[in-house]
Amino acid sequence: MSFDHDADKRTGQKRTTVHLDEVKKQEMNRLLEELLGHSLEDLSALLHALNETTIVAITDPKGRITYVNDEFCRISGYSRDELLGQTHRLIVKMV
Repeated sequence: MSFDHDADKRTGQKRTTVHLDEVKKQEMNRLLEELLGHSLEDLSALLHALNETTIVAITDPKGRITYVNDEFCRISGYSRDELLGQTHRLIVKMV
């Protein structure tokens, strides 16, 4: 492993570059993949809990629904296909 110390020519910020040999690169990649796997498992568990306990709807900047979870569909009485692409005005009309 070796290090290079220099400054960014554009910003002047100091930086250090680490050069890893192939064995170190493989070990780092393995560790990063393991961490990523744990993160994805945690995220999946969180999304599952959220979907089971909360109504979720995601809209684009124009207010069109791009995602709804099962609980949102159940409470609204609409299917996912009926909701996607609509605005929340559809739900307000229902109330």
